[in-house]
Amino acid sequence: MVLIIFFVLISPANALSFNFTSFNDSIRDLKYEGDASLVDSAIQLTENLPELTGHVTYLEPLHLWDETSGNLASFIINFTFSIDDQNNASHSDGIALYLAHLDYQIPDIQQGSGIGLASGNQTLNSTDNPFLAVEFDTFHNAWDEDDGDHVGIDISSLRSSQHTRWYSSLDGRITEAGISYNSSSKNLCVYFTGITEGIIIPQVLCLEIDLRNHLPEWVVVGFSAATGMFSEFHTIHSWSCNSYFSSLPLPPSSSSPPQPPSSSSPPPSQIPLRPPKNDRYKVLMIVGWSVAGLFLAILIVGVILFFIFKNRPNTIEGQNPVPGHYGGGGTEPGPPQNQFSEIENDTAINQNREAAGNAAATTQIARNLENGSATVQSRSIENEVDSAQSRIEIQNREETQIDSSSAQSTREIGVDSSSVRSSDIC
Repeated sequence: MVLIIFFVLISPANALSFNFTSFNDSIRDLKYEGDASLVDSAIQLTENLPELTGHVTYLEPLHLWDETSGNLASFIINFTFSIDDQNNASHSDGIALYLAHLDYQIPDIQQGSGIGLASGNQTLNSTDNPFLAVEFDTFHNAWDEDDGDHVGIDISSLRSSQHTRWYSSLDGRITEAGISYNSSSKNLCVYFTGITEGIIIPQVLCLEIDLRNHLPEWVVVGFSAATGMFSEFHTIHSWSCNSYFSSLPLPPSSSSPPQPPSSSSPPPSQIPLRPPKNDRYKVLMIVGWSVAGLFLAILIVGVILFFIFKNRPNTIEGQNPVPGHYGGGGTEPGPPQNQFSEIENDTAINQNREAAGNAAATTQIARNLENGSATVQSRSIENEVDSAQSRIEIQNREETQIDSSSAQSTREIGVDSSSVRSSDIC
């Protein structure tokens, strides 16, 4: 449940979103202009013929920035394309992805040098049709600073504000490209592939720009391509776009474009460059991992307490362990220590009695020897001896009874100890 809530929280609402992995006749969201047409699940902007211009635009507009709040949207556009010059040494002119105002039209004068974006005196200063474009230029014009094929970021002019060499492949191979705009850093970056010595290499070009200063609040997104005296095939194979911004009512226009999709919850105001990790995303990531960490900590503590109480020794409340239960390191039980003291006292008493009896007999014999005759003395001695023996036998019987009582007590104590030990073990 936590993970489900977490992923729902970080799911942004899309102001504009579409994804075409290929193209067919059933797609009604695209507008073809000029020489553009659908060919074999792809959009062919121009054939390999001179003096052609082709456009394709997505009908739903992109809400680029909010005039009321001044907030700026972020977007990511990915596409794949190919250029095929049919092994001609001379070829032109290139392909471009552009953002322009809602009423933007294909130039009246079609010139390859303008890549279908502008022509005539508007080529280097398109005040009538302001645009932002990323060009993949395959022909060197007088205003181009790069001698060969290049990628440039154009702002209402075919003289690029930022450019870099492009290790192009003009034999019909697929080129991958992506354009990302970060509304926080105002960074526009172009990611694309090149080929050198048969190896595909990644390339990148970036420009810091505040699009609010160059484009209107609502814009269209599309592709253009053109040929001049020389020609080549220009083909779009896939196209996707995602922008992240709050939806506002669409201002009225002559073409009455479709309304942007509405959303019940406001999306984040921006997405940064690859991978997307805006401020809201970071906060929600921290919250999600914190909840998961707290749950894990509670689980660990619960397991530890379970094993502690499970292994706790069983004791009878209020009862002390039996002394000598495991005395001397052995396992045999022993009687309580105070019982040993009682047995020792009884033994000492018996010994004292026996000694007293012997002493009395000896004293009496001595007295008879002093006062009587030998015969009388002998009889007296015998009588005294018999009397002493009788007393000794009586004492021995008493001692035997005492010993028997002591042994019985010891056995009872041993039984009690064994019972206690058994109860402890159980």
